[in-house]
Amino acid sequence: MYLNKETIFKGTKDQKTFVLSLTRTNLTSLNYTFQILDKDFRTINNKSGRATLGSLFFLGSETDDDDETGDGYLSVEYYHNSADCSFAIRIGEKDDNGKLRAKIKLSCKDNKLKNIGLDDNPTLRTE
Repeated sequence: MYLNKETIFKGTKDQKTFVLSLTRTNLTSLNYTFQILDKDFRTINNKSGRATLGSLFFLGSETDDDDETGDGYLSVEYYHNSADCSFAIRIGEKDDNGKLRAKIKLSCKDNKLKNIGLDDNPTLRTE
């Protein structure tokens, strides 16, 4: 991902489209907008903010599974914590076609917002 250039990741699962737009603002932070759209492309969930590289990134990468290939890949996690929700973005290695991969996690105190675990969303890929 390039500095100050928007990168868009997309994926589909259970007739929902997941869209993650990221803009790297410096070496450790990025601005994000995350949306889940239903089959008619109406917004189900929308979250935006600024995520920061986890402070223990130097101890090692996270490992995620690619839901298309079943292969594991290394990823780096960025966090955004607010009073009501915790949002994590895991950006991973490129796939065999040269596309970056990402996964998200969302955990909210408000029961109206559905929590999203790593297995609840598809592997997102750059366009």
